[in-house]
Amino acid sequence: MFARRRRAPPDLLMESALATALWLILSAVLLVLVQRLVQQIMQQALFLLTGRVEWALFMYAFILLPGVILHEGSHWVTAKILRMRTGRMSLWPKLQREGTLRLGYVETERADFLRSSLVGVAPLVVAIVALLVLGQRLLHIDAVGLAIAGGEFDLAWQLAAQILGLPFAGLWIYLIFAVSNTMFPSASDRRSWPWVGMVLGVLLGITLVTGVGDWVVDAAGRPALRIAQTVALAFSMTIVVDAALLPGLALLNGLLRRVRGGLM
Repeated sequence: MFARRRRAPPDLLMESALATALWLILSAVLLVLVQRLVQQIMQQALFLLTGRVEWALFMYAFILLPGVILHEGSHWVTAKILRMRTGRMSLWPKLQREGTLRLGYVETERADFLRSSLVGVAPLVVAIVALLVLGQRLLHIDAVGLAIAGGEFDLAWQLAAQILGLPFAGLWIYLIFAVSNTMFPSASDRRSWPWVGMVLGVLLGITLVTGVGDWVVDAAGRPALRIAQTVALAFSMTIVVDAALLPGLALLNGLLRRVRGGLM
């Protein structure tokens, strides 16, 4: 006879879901804050280095080019898979009227909200997969994050030193930086998301009214939990990389300020 696979008790599943939700929210918020700081310092350093806004923006976009290619390529491939017509594609940076920087774009036809949402979220999904491959499989950055979370800072330094000694470690870290700093959907990518949220809300209401909520949680709760844990892990590894690069960028920015000040 085959042994039955034990299912986790509902209370245990709920506790794990709450912990994962907290982890995901905190890692997402912290990642956005760290990335904004890194991008701001890097753009300032490039402006101090070049002395011209146009050149600084071009160099900034060139540094993030692998991430831009992955981002826009994900839009294009997903649109083709969903049989949506595509138009022009650009990887050239352009400063918008509202002061934001557009690193690239892909023109796609207007379609139903589901296909438009899938095209919009594609870069984030592809980037998370790429970050997991680079950070977890190739560099094992997750071990550094776990050591830091556990307060074992000496172990974290040792693991970080081992990572830097791995073959092509510099290349993988650079790709993590480029991909993570271009992975979040733009405002135009999120245009159809409110409709998706509305549909999901309606479906959730139907499950609660009809009394099939327990069945839905049992069938979809665990896969959704694993997906959320995967996303949180990718965000956490990216925070480790960005935070490790932040002191060097800040030091470079300070040195360039001194040099610029001495030349004035």
